[in-house]
Amino acid sequence: MTLFTLIALFIASFGEVTVGAHQIALSFTSILFMLPLSLSMALTVRVGNTLGQQRLAHARKVAWNGIVISVIVAAINSILLWVSAVPVIALYTSNSEIQALALSIIALAVIFQLSDSLQVNLAGALRGYKDTRIVMVITVLSYWIVGLGGGHWLGSRGVGDMIAPLGVHGYWIGLIAGLSTAALLLGWRLQRISIRG
Repeated sequence: MTLFTLIALFIASFGEVTVGAHQIALSFTSILFMLPLSLSMALTVRVGNTLGQQRLAHARKVAWNGIVISVIVAAINSILLWVSAVPVIALYTSNSEIQALALSIIALAVIFQLSDSLQVNLAGALRGYKDTRIVMVITVLSYWIVGLGGGHWLGSRGVGDMIAPLGVHGYWIGLIAGLSTAALLLGWRLQRISIRG
């Protein structure tokens, strides 16, 4: 939550249209995020209970089945986000400039759904294994270095002479990169931990 709040502060310098579009996209995606987040909490409990019963092979199966379900949930959320974007944005504002920018951000948020759902559920499964320190290190590095650092760089500086500063889109691309990095590293960690039992 702190990461999203800080990004909103950086985006504030881009003007009210950008802030409005960002808030609409963030609000809409946050509502959809509740399903992967709930699944993550259930996965933590389910994996932990199974491990407590000394059923190590079953705990591994529970963890990876939960990850498969999280991918399915992400696909459903992405479709729902894209199909309902225009009418939902219209509920927030009638300003056509904000609507257009919010729609372009939501196009990025469609991609965001997979990595966000994966990383939160991988972290949930790892918490079930009582593996919290490494999860914290991975998420801090992924969110703050890759996500915020990369997003701020893309948003305010671009990429040399090749790509001009991307503004709010740069921050969202940074979020996608940060969440994807977290998902990859957490997936690697779950693979190692679940094999060890």
